[in-house]
Amino acid sequence: KETNSIKRLILENNHIHDEGAKHLAKALTPERGKSDPVLEVLSLRNNSIGSKGAAELAALFSSNRTLKRMDLFWNNIGNE
Repeated sequence: KETNSIKRLILENNHIHDEGAKHLAKALTPERGKSDPVLEVLSLRNNSIGSKGAAELAALFSSNRTLKRMDLFWNNIGNE
């Protein structure tokens, strides 16, 4: 079966910051009654994402059953 869905999204080095991470998390959160997006891998290396944006993105794992891996290397997450 051929599909036109994105399974891997690489958005490295795009200056997404916390606000962009918040919007991205919202866009990837499935709506009630609708199926999950088919995205399995999300790479967000080096995007100046802080702890607030990382928390928004981490919440995806509880609501999106298809997302398997997220790469947040080289961001400003810290130890919060």
